[in-house]
Amino acid sequence: MATDSLDLRAQLRPYGARSADIVLLDGSATPVEQLRYLDLTRGRHAELAWPNAVVEAAGQPVLHVVDASQARPDGPPLARLCRVLALRAGADHLALLEPGRITIYPLALSAERPNPWTIERDDPAAPGLIPAIAAPSDPYPGLPSRPVSAATAVHDLLIGLLTRTTETLTNYGIAHLDALSLVGRALFIRFLADRQILGDRDAVTIGPVETCLDSSASATRTSRWLDDTFNGDFLPLPRKGSRAWFRGLDDRVFHELGQVLRRSPTGDPPQLGWSDLLFDHIPVSLLSQVYEHHAHHFDPDGARRTSVLYTPRHIAAYMIDEVFAALDGSAAHARILDPAAGGGVFLVEAFRRIAAARWQTDGAPPDTTKLRSILHNQLCGLDISEPALRLCSFGLYLTALELDPGPQPLSRRFDQPLLGSVLHNVRSTDARHPYIGSLGTTVGSQHRHAYDIVIGNPPWSTWSATREVPTAAVDAQVREVEATIRPIVRERLGEAAGQRYTMLDKVPDLPFVWRALDWARPGGRIAFVVHGRFLFKQSEAGQRSRSDLMHAATFTGIVNGAAVRQSQFWPNVAAPFCILFAQNQPAAEDSSFWFVSPTLEDQLHAKARWRIDGDPTRCVQLAELDARPTLLKTLFRGTQLDAQILGRIESLNLDTLVEIWDRHGGKQHHGQGFKVGGTTPTSRPQEPARELWGMRALRERPSAQALDDLKLPRIRRGFACQHPRKRTIYTAPLLLIAETPASDPDELNVYLALEEDIAYNQSFRGFSCAWHAQSELLARYIFLIFGSCLPVYRALLTSGKFGVERDIYEADDLRNFPLRPLESLSTAASAQIVPLSDALLADPARTRASVDAWVCKVYGLSNKDLQVVHDTLAVASPFSAARKRAQQRPTELALTTYLEVLRTTLQPFLGRHELEIAARHARNVPGEPWILLQLDAYARASGPPLLSDRRALLDTLADADPLGASRVTVVTTPGQLLIAVIAQFRYFTASQARLLGLELVHEQAAALLAASQA
Repeated sequence: MATDSLDLRAQLRPYGARSADIVLLDGSATPVEQLRYLDLTRGRHAELAWPNAVVEAAGQPVLHVVDASQARPDGPPLARLCRVLALRAGADHLALLEPGRITIYPLALSAERPNPWTIERDDPAAPGLIPAIAAPSDPYPGLPSRPVSAATAVHDLLIGLLTRTTETLTNYGIAHLDALSLVGRALFIRFLADRQILGDRDAVTIGPVETCLDSSASATRTSRWLDDTFNGDFLPLPRKGSRAWFRGLDDRVFHELGQVLRRSPTGDPPQLGWSDLLFDHIPVSLLSQVYEHHAHHFDPDGARRTSVLYTPRHIAAYMIDEVFAALDGSAAHARILDPAAGGGVFLVEAFRRIAAARWQTDGAPPDTTKLRSILHNQLCGLDISEPALRLCSFGLYLTALELDPGPQPLSRRFDQPLLGSVLHNVRSTDARHPYIGSLGTTVGSQHRHAYDIVIGNPPWSTWSATREVPTAAVDAQVREVEATIRPIVRERLGEAAGQRYTMLDKVPDLPFVWRALDWARPGGRIAFVVHGRFLFKQSEAGQRSRSDLMHAATFTGIVNGAAVRQSQFWPNVAAPFCILFAQNQPAAEDSSFWFVSPTLEDQLHAKARWRIDGDPTRCVQLAELDARPTLLKTLFRGTQLDAQILGRIESLNLDTLVEIWDRHGGKQHHGQGFKVGGTTPTSRPQEPARELWGMRALRERPSAQALDDLKLPRIRRGFACQHPRKRTIYTAPLLLIAETPASDPDELNVYLALEEDIAYNQSFRGFSCAWHAQSELLARYIFLIFGSCLPVYRALLTSGKFGVERDIYEADDLRNFPLRPLESLSTAASAQIVPLSDALLADPARTRASVDAWVCKVYGLSNKDLQVVHDTLAVASPFSAARKRAQQRPTELALTTYLEVLRTTLQPFLGRHELEIAARHARNVPGEPWILLQLDAYARASGPPLLSDRRALLDTLADADPLGASRVTVVTTPGQLLIAVIAQFRYFTASQARLLGLELVHEQAAALLAASQA
């Protein structure tokens, strides 16, 4: 078996598979790996050739592998295998491995034979095959593709079937939640049957599975059996599912439930139905996720009131993997708490990981007794929703049965009900605090310091008044939360910090993290998904809230998900989010943490995967963050070069725009424009805006920058509005800035009126220069500043909202821009203001580059700094064009420029040692996710060496971890480096080339200088 295993790994390597990423399904894998593929190792179908291995990326399957030397599937069995594997909702392809070639089949739910594609081992494109499957970017030539991933296809099929069946039941007079319970019970029976968990004794009780819900009598009998066997813990029915209740249902209800249970063929793929699903392969966590998602669809009011947001299983699995890796040898006996359990996806994943740890410790899979012990003694979930807790029990029971190597007979009841022992309803009985849940006093002292891991996805929504919850109730809840949290803050940070603690923005996510410090044991692990405002909010309260929490616990890592919002990685989530990992102990003075910001990669996210880049420059010192509260935003949207540029601007110690205005007499000369407002009964009443009557008005973005040249309509007599503002903010000379930055670099969002006053609306912020002795020159100067790239660049790297969840400026992004005083400019710089501003007014597209260069010079920035500014805006702006550009494969011109900048960055260092450097691309194949670069340091007299042979290139490509880094460097021979870089333009700007060159000088100097000794 060992020889066969080595042979299989050796056969896959020429196609780009790393040995460490291959999981063999022969019993030699780790317990964690074996638990991922239990359905492929237990109860195999004799008529199918089953996978011999799975190729993974970051712990997720990307390719199933069948060794053709053991069994070659052909005809319908192969189509069936592809369909079975598609139902696993993981990998999207199957590989048939033969000597010298590999054939790839797309996995699909269709019963039709899939169209294969074969590539020879010696094909030049072969080394990029598996990396291209694992991290898709460009279409890989010849590779069969799928319109959607297997996970999405199965998810959508389940959602569609659940929705159709539930809606049908509601049409027959059943309430939505009751219909959900009925369908859920049918699914549970189907799961037990497909996994062959139902024994003969159970069959005698409920009858044939296909007909056990076909009538009121059989449905009553089956539901009673479910309640008896599983303690009445899940999916409640009215009147406890009595015979009388079932008798009152329409006969068509039983027909619909029977469709869930019958497994007869249904025909063509367009008619895929319940019978086409094999629940012995559909993951339990996916079933729980789909059912929870579906429950939200049918109970949107409840989801809104309780801030419910389902967590995709891949996010929960990632978080569980991270926290369990930190437990070392204690994982087998770890106790887990999810204080906002919802449908239980975190508890389900934790259950699996503890079972794997027990397997590792004991040398054998945990049996029924051990699994029941884990369930009842090591897991705990809290929630305020009884339906959610019952759904959670649904998933936990399924998991206990899935993991059990000997689940029969089911008559061995679980020791006690999960509700009330493992799962707890913490909804307050006080009507004033209906949604406080785990943050209130309902959670008793028995949970204090009781858990090794506290994990979850608590509510993110702001508590706001509704018809059901008036303002007084919301305020009372906030006061109770603050009273509960303050002692924890006081214990960690002292009396003053405890006294000043407030619930930021009335959002409950961060209070859950604070309470976790009280629930986790000292040194225990904490992991939460929270709103991204935690990272980026720049108000005084926001900065204090972030700093206090990060000093109260030792943060070990933060994953910033702001870039992937509104993507398929987490469908239907528009808000930025982040994942916090921490250890339950106060932060030390030299505390640091890893900060990672996965970039937007649409094709990768469609596979429910992301790239967790291990770039060491993202290690953040807590003291540095305290000194620079905007640092995380800068690292999110920029690089270390951007941080240096901002540092140089800050070192000028300039006053802000608003400080200069306010200090020198212009305090009444800036502000947002007039607001007309609504006319609803709750709106502020409008008032006559007499001072604005007769003025020219600007209500939308104009077609040109020079407002004096435009025919703007005048405000009529009688015009009224809610907020007319002070007349002085409209006085010429006047600079206006639209709240939305221009997404096109050839367009501007800044406008100038030198001669006549302009009344502008709330979409603009204005700065009147009438107070200044050189009012027109000042207006032109500010026009040049905000007509350059610098303000939007600074906002991108420092704003709490722009580039996070909004594509418009915050008021402070403009007000707090550091302004070099007009009086401080050199005579030469001042002389350029009028002609340069005239040119910008006349032709922004032609003049923008000159303005950028002039403004950067005013702020002491170099041409290289300006290149960094342009590169960052080109690939990191939140606008659609930049998002698309960042993901595109670099052009030949971009690649040539990148290599030349890299060479010129390294040459001064090597030249001091009488060496030259050659920078070339060694492999750039369309469809492969990597571009391979070759760097050679060589003696001036010898000339550059030849490109590396194919074996060296293949080894480098295979060793490039497609989900763990954006760049991998391999030293091949003295003086030679092979570097694999993700083939996306965001990594091939001139600034990225400079960064790489500087890092190589620091990290690979010895390898490069070895050329002089070769």
